[in-house]
Amino acid sequence: CPPPKHLSVHNLYGGWWGEGDDMFMIDGEKWPPDLHGTGSEDYFSQAWGSQPHNAFLYNGVSYCSGAHRGFNERITMYRFHILDPIIFHKSIRVSIEHGHANDRCDDYSSVAYWYQDLPHKPFPPFSKVEDRLPRPDATVYPMDLPIPPKRKASGSPIDPALLKSRG
Repeated sequence: CPPPKHLSVHNLYGGWWGEGDDMFMIDGEKWPPDLHGTGSEDYFSQAWGSQPHNAFLYNGVSYCSGAHRGFNERITMYRFHILDPIIFHKSIRVSIEHGHANDRCDDYSSVAYWYQDLPHKPFPPFSKVEDRLPRPDATVYPMDLPIPPKRKASGSPIDPALLKSRG
């Protein structure tokens, strides 16, 4: 079964960061995958938005910094596939879109744990810790962005062209 996962999101621009579909491509499967979920928060069993203090044995929210423009500013969720294993034999590719239709520019960090019990070649060395840290320059910008009519109909919160680097 796939390893347990943690996902942390730093909501940089306000609005709803969720709805990124989770996708599992098993043993070389091509698009579209048979296992195609409905939203990042749903994958972590947090439908209708991720709530603080919503931590359970196999899934939940381990950190939630509070609202930012009505939505979580920073949140970390986890899921363990103990009771619902996803079996694969050769390969598994797991992805979660960044927002509805990959239209978010937030800072996403994830960890998948791997348990190796068979003989194997030595693993390559890890990168330096400094190279693995999240972006220290990320800032939350409180702003109101216009929602074009076509975006309102698609469910996408804002026009991605409006999200330009502030650096």
